[in-house]
Amino acid sequence: MIAGFGLVALPAEWGKTGVMTFICGHSGVVLEKNLGPDTAEIGNRLLRYDPDSTWTLVE
Repeated sequence: MIAGFGLVALPAEWGKTGVMTFICGHSGVVLEKNLGPDTAEIGNRLLRYDPDSTWTLVE
């Protein structure tokens, strides 16, 4: 992405407050993925909106 924005929402405590991480870009499409018990560490490293095929469309 060259211009725009990306948002990340992750559970406060994986397994207790939820398991799914959500991302959304400027187009408004929301994707989800279970990042597992290391969600906080992985989620905090998401610096770009660049989803791969492992992210699922939220309907």
